[in-house]
Parts: sequence; structure tokens; C-alpha cells
Amino acid sequence: MAKIDFSDFKSVKLLHDRKQRYAHRLYLAEGSRMVLDLMSANPLDLEAVYATREWIGLHGSKVSQFLDIIYEVSVSRLQAMASLRSTNEVMAIVKFPVFNTATIVPKISYYLDKVRDPGNLGTIIRTADWFGINEIFLSPECADPFNNKSVQASMSSVARIRLTELTYEKLNRFKHIVITSSGGKDYRQFIPTPDTLICLGNEAHGISLELQDMACDSIMIPSNSLGAESLNVSIAAGILMAHYNL
Repeated sequence: MAKIDFSDFKSVKLLHDRKQRYAHRLYLAEGSRMVLDLMSANPLDLEAVYATREWIGLHGSKVSQFLDIIYEVSVSRLQAMASLRSTNEVMAIVKFPVFNTATIVPKISYYLDKVRDPGNLGTIIRTADWFGINEIFLSPECADPFNNKSVQASMSSVARIRLTELTYEKLNRFKHIVITSSGGKDYRQFIPTPDTLICLGNEAHGISLELQDMACDSIMIPSNSLGAESLNVSIAAGILMAHYNL
């Protein structure tokens, strides 16, 4: 497959498509805060930056080392390339993150089971970054973490968290599989053992039957609901991460 010509603005739009993103191992990051964060935290991951003259002038000292990969474009050109209507200052093409093969194995790991909303997925990735969780496991049916909505919700955390896809068959590497379930024990009473995997389920259907059959234990977050039927999966993930990872 031919490489993307970063000076050919039309070819940049190829990265709106999932297959093209994974074929080229590149994704789009849009918006000033996102791009500046990547410039600061992950500068070597940037392949190209497209920005208006006003944005370049406003952030001169911060972008000076990237001038060789910055393309000055008009607002109309930028909006034609972008996937978000709100993008009117800057966007970047970013390499998929590459991590060392050896990572610290945490006491608790997290598995997302068919979490299909990219906003929820991105928020969970951002939350994991905040709590120092360096890897999240995904079922093959999860949303694409490099989908633009996921990237935006992650606020650049997608560049720092290892995202590993695992089928159910490969979960036997974990000694203790724990699912979230309304019939489980209060999460505050659960004491994790080394190599515990906590599984969070699909927004509408919860944990799949296959995963339920594999579970050693189940936990739940108590409710004082005034009428809400369930807790958003990204909020649930945040509560559990705050409890187990601080």
C-alpha cells in the first residue's frame, strides 16, 4: 500500500476510514488542546500538523521545533480535511503508539466487553491514564480506540495507554476473572488477588453470557438511584479505578 502524501490534503481524508487507519498505523487528532498536548508529551509520534496562520503565530514558541512538519492551511481547507465540524485551527496526523514489549503487570487489569460507544471508550482510556493504568484490554467487538470520537474523548491519552485486543479464549492468562453485575458483592468488600481481571460490559446488554460463564466472582456499585436504571460504563470504570488503583 502506498504511503500517505502528507502534502496531498485530499489523501489525508483516507484516515477517516478505520481500514486505512490500521493499514497506515496513523490516526487524526483535532483541536488545539489535543495537538499541543501531543506536541508536549508525545512529540515523536507526530507525522504532520495542519494549522492556520493565526494558530501558528499564537503558539510560536510551542511549535517552533515542528515547523518542518507543519503545513499552513486556510480554515476552509482545514475543515474540509477534518472529521469534526468544530475543527477550525489545527489538526495532526499521529502514529499509532508503540510500547516496549515488557510492561509492569498490575495487580488489577481491566477488560472492556463489547463497549461500542467511542465516547465511553475514550473516557475510560483517559481515566486509566489519570490513575496510572498503563494497559486496557478490549474485546474484538469494542469501538475503535482510534476513531475520532474515541480520540477526542481520551484527550490524547490514547497515545499513552497500551490497548490490547483479547478474545475470550485468551483470558485464561488471568487467574481471577471478575465481572460487574447487579447481583454481585459490593465492590468495596472485594479484595483483589494478584492477576485479577475486572470486566466491564456493553452499555445496553452488560457482560456477555460467555464471559459470565468464565467469571470467578462478581462485583457491583451500590445505588441510591432516584430512577436511573443503570450507571454509565465509563463512570463505573472511574469509580472502580479510583478505588482499586490509588
